[in-house]
Amino acid sequence: MSALRFAQVLEPHGHTSVCVTVQASPLEDACKKASVPVTTVAKPSRLWPFGAILRLRRALIENKIDLVFVHHLKDLSFLIPALIGLKKIKLIGLSHVLVKRSKKDIFHRFLYSFLDRMIVFTEIQRELSLPVLPVPPAAYAVIPGFVDTRVFTPRNRDLDLRRSWGVQESDIVLGTIGRLDEQKGQAEFLQALAQIRSEAPDLKWKAVMIGAVTAGEDKKGYATYVQELLTELKLEDRVRMIGFLPDPSRAMASLDVFVLPSYKETFGLVILEAMASRVVPVVTDAGGPPEIIGHAGVKVLPKDANSLAHGLTQILRHPQMLDQLSASALERAESVFSRETVGANLDRLVRHTVLTESQS
Repeated sequence: MSALRFAQVLEPHGHTSVCVTVQASPLEDACKKASVPVTTVAKPSRLWPFGAILRLRRALIENKIDLVFVHHLKDLSFLIPALIGLKKIKLIGLSHVLVKRSKKDIFHRFLYSFLDRMIVFTEIQRELSLPVLPVPPAAYAVIPGFVDTRVFTPRNRDLDLRRSWGVQESDIVLGTIGRLDEQKGQAEFLQALAQIRSEAPDLKWKAVMIGAVTAGEDKKGYATYVQELLTELKLEDRVRMIGFLPDPSRAMASLDVFVLPSYKETFGLVILEAMASRVVPVVTDAGGPPEIIGHAGVKVLPKDANSLAHGLTQILRHPQMLDQLSASALERAESVFSRETVGANLDRLVRHTVLTESQS
């Protein structure tokens, strides 16, 4: 849904967007619901789907497109043939993942040479991309993701919801929100909670784990493993497992501490949602999350339940620390990662790319 988010955040700055997606996709439905223009193409069934390429080319011309955001870089091989002769159209690529393998082979050098700019979400992602992507250092633009502070806000805190989780007034609520996946570290979260209960039985806390396995992806039985681990560690009276929530804004604001124990994350929009909800983020020092939280949260080691237990214990033992960090998190979300701030940065990038290039 990245294309839709970009279209919506750029619209207040005078930019009209058209989203291009395959037919009958979730993005097509979402664009129609949001009243954002959308053009569909048939799902490519081969390397050079000429019919879809011609349809895309026609859409570029008819809509008088000046600039294309390439949200999936693999689509360059599909996009470039559609641009033949359309030299005025500029391309901005988005790197959504931390690339590990080098793409400096001849084929990728050719594809990436058509990009005018490349957006990455953090400075660490830029540093890690330089050795593996065939993109000149000056072409990178570091622009983070954004959070809608009208949707994720402390005003959504719901005491009735907390009580439905079995939370007492004196309890600090710890929580994870995200799909159940081994790489997301829910097992380490449970192990850390068991350690806290054993080593600091006086601390008052409850925990919730919100999320479900993505349809068709539970081949390793991770959800079953997590449920069995919860029972094995005898945490049923402290931890509530909740399935997928289509709108997690109330649940997020009803936490006190949000935990993201992932093994690695490129960015982590859910961290911004926590910060905008005045919830303290505890993240692993792996990828982009430490850069996101700055000094407005706690960093722990990835794949290390002991480190996570120590970080959480520090917060649980010091309520003043919880108050200070939550206030800092909210201020950082509003000043650095708000829809308005990031939208303004994107607007400057768009105008500079289109106007500067057209004048050169």
